[in-house]
Amino acid sequence: MLAWHALERGFDSVADTALEYGRIVSREAELFFGVFFMIIGFLNFQNGKNCDGNTTDYLACTNPSTYYYYSAFEIALITIGIFLVILWYFKRERR
Repeated sequence: MLAWHALERGFDSVADTALEYGRIVSREAELFFGVFFMIIGFLNFQNGKNCDGNTTDYLACTNPSTYYYYSAFEIALITIGIFLVILWYFKRERR
């Protein structure tokens, strides 16, 4: 019985925290959408093949970029991490 009560208390605290974070996200929805689209735009940036400043299809050309190429999984992890930092900031600011 003691384990069951501890499990219920854990689920209740998780549900309360999720509800609190949901309120923050709904209140600051514009910020979260803006950050989401900005992160996706920055991390999905890929320029074309360039050789001597000209766009070409030569096999000897490299694919230079000022950004690293991130996979969808890495972009999702970075986005979730930034969202958690924003949530932490708004939760801390309220206290």
